[in-house]
Amino acid sequence: MPNIRTQPVTPGDVLLYEAGMDYSRKTVTIPDGQAVEIGTVVKADGGPLAAAADGALARGVVIYPLNGVAADATGADRRAVIIHTHAIVKSQFLNFGSGTEADARAALEAAGVQIRTTQPSQGDD
Repeated sequence: MPNIRTQPVTPGDVLLYEAGMDYSRKTVTIPDGQAVEIGTVVKADGGPLAAAADGALARGVVIYPLNGVAADATGADRRAVIIHTHAIVKSQFLNFGSGTEADARAALEAAGVQIRTTQPSQGDD
């Protein structure tokens, strides 16, 4: 049986387009105890959408968790780079957490982050 490995999600999987010169990017602080990964939709304070009502508070998508992904026991806040405006992201890689997806999509679109559903490319066979 072949040894099959799964590659983790990368920023290139999530991001279709962003404005140049880091215009679309912003560094935020992730509150202590919050686990985020690439593709996590976050609020303006950097926390993931933790309740259904949080969907309308969506403000960006994590593309680089700078101090690790999982929550840790150190009690220290961590930082992450998010895409927050003038960008296009792929919907299938987004993690809306407990937030209402429709509200989160609307909030991201209002902030300038367009969400696209993409299909895998077909070969020329």
